[in-house]
Amino acid sequence: MKSYEERTKLIAQKAEEKRLARNRRCKALSVTALCMGLVLALNLVLFLPIDNSRDLTAYRGSEYYPLIQKLDALTRPKNSYKNNFEKWFSWLGNAKFGAAPPVVDEGKDYQEVTNNQVAGVVEGDLFKRTDEYIYYLHDDGNEAYQLQLYPLNGENTERAASFSIAAEKGFTFAGYRDRAEIYLSADGETVTLFTPAYHKGSKTLYTSMIAVDVSDPSAIRVTGRFYVSGNYISSRAAGGDYLLITDFNVRSNVDFSKEEEYLPQTGAWKDLDSIPLSKIVYDEDAASARYTVVTRIGAEDFQTKGSYAFLAYAKEPYVSRENVFLTSEKSAIFDLNGISYSERRTTISCISYAEEELKFVDDVEIAGTVLNRYCLDEHDGILRAAVTVERFSYGYTANRGNAVTDVLETPNGPQTGLSASLYCVDLSTFTVIGALEWFAPLGEQVRSARFDEKTAYVCTAIQLTDPVFAIDLSDPKDITYKDTGTIPGYSVTLMPFADGTLLGIGYGDLSNTLKIELYRETENSVESAAEYTLRNVSFSEQFKAHFIDRENNLIGLGVYEHASKDPSYYVLLRYDGYDLIEALKVPLYGNYDRMRAAYANGCIYLLSGEDFHAETL
Repeated sequence: MKSYEERTKLIAQKAEEKRLARNRRCKALSVTALCMGLVLALNLVLFLPIDNSRDLTAYRGSEYYPLIQKLDALTRPKNSYKNNFEKWFSWLGNAKFGAAPPVVDEGKDYQEVTNNQVAGVVEGDLFKRTDEYIYYLHDDGNEAYQLQLYPLNGENTERAASFSIAAEKGFTFAGYRDRAEIYLSADGETVTLFTPAYHKGSKTLYTSMIAVDVSDPSAIRVTGRFYVSGNYISSRAAGGDYLLITDFNVRSNVDFSKEEEYLPQTGAWKDLDSIPLSKIVYDEDAASARYTVVTRIGAEDFQTKGSYAFLAYAKEPYVSRENVFLTSEKSAIFDLNGISYSERRTTISCISYAEEELKFVDDVEIAGTVLNRYCLDEHDGILRAAVTVERFSYGYTANRGNAVTDVLETPNGPQTGLSASLYCVDLSTFTVIGALEWFAPLGEQVRSARFDEKTAYVCTAIQLTDPVFAIDLSDPKDITYKDTGTIPGYSVTLMPFADGTLLGIGYGDLSNTLKIELYRETENSVESAAEYTLRNVSFSEQFKAHFIDRENNLIGLGVYEHASKDPSYYVLLRYDGYDLIEALKVPLYGNYDRMRAAYANGCIYLLSGEDFHAETL
């Protein structure tokens, strides 16, 4: 039997053991809680979604607040990673042992030299002329443009003046000079230059209009400048005003306290005005923060007469005698009978300039995509559009479970593949009232088009074979056509020429073969009337680089002959009613895209900026 002291000591010992055990449990619980807290914190740091939203409440009082919200969603930087774990450790999935992680209207002196798409709607070009001078815009690769003046003195012509047009202080033309164009006033005394101009301080691109007084060739001077936000797309001169179309891109991390960063602006530098919200057209489906801006500007005073901005990127516009048409493309997805389809579609928006003010009229959506402005035409209140249609199925049928792709027709679905269609839109209702759909051989796309009142000429091609279609549009609800059948090559330029022929300039049976061909429409078909080819050459696909004189039956363009000692030259053809005859073939140094020709008083004048040639024909 234990003594009292032993029992007391044992009780004290057990109590101490319990106290120590209790302390150990408390420490363990504390460590566990701490660890759990650390794990929770680590998970919050690693796996909570990264939030890059910003507070826009400061702009609630602005009339542009709804637009700001839309632009913020479109320009907010997209997170490359969902959370910090992906951001910090994404290299683990790709890392290899020993390798680093991956990282005007025409006047008495003015002489039109540009083949304008619409009579009376003048287009800009690299050169213009009066009955005394040719004015040519040359890019010599330096910071400024050179405006060259040549008197029309036949074969004795020499350059009379060369004037340097520099960017305004803080701006540069560098990197954008291939897009510049000029106009000439009706009295031949003012050249107006349209050019992209980059402002180095704000890192923003504008389109600059620069007026140059050329009334005295010995004292040429700049008299005015005007700016519109965005890159230069195109322009026209009509009714004493200029119509300017620009592309303004809103960049990421935009500062909405600075209107110039997110709103298109117009005016003299440091006196720019933002386009009001009422003139900005957008909807909730806008997919990018990119405006197409249409601005009307007085040709003499450089004052804005109205602007519209569309929150959608548009390609080169078509401008009729009263309207500006902008095209914007998108992909549409739809399901039908268990099959999914993807289709390219185009929205055509119309802005009227028939009155003093610009006016947004309406828009229409059609299937297909528009290659360029020559694929659009307005005639008697009807807008005609030649398009490449592209529709493919990519889903699964409910009963077979197999992918349905690249077939002409599905058992229960629409036609698929690649082809061409033509649509007629009534501009009083903006509805399609007639269509010729999928008329080209499957797999072909539109390469060129031209409209001549009630006839549309469309060239389609797959690789280097094509038909040329003559489409009768006299009754938009009953459209018929004739074609050439399959012939070698395809045309990049189509237009009515002399003696009732259709001119095509493009490629022959090889990609380095130039083919110039004349077609004639017969009762049942379209037939080749004459052909001229040059092999092993490159040439300009730009329509304005092609010299076309219907009155004198002349066709010309610059070419680059491969493997030749003098590769650059100009070729001029004459149509004699039977054949295309080579009337002139002379060396002309320079870029064939910038070569131009003018015919006056029996003499042909050839210019490239780097070279000049005049010769009597």
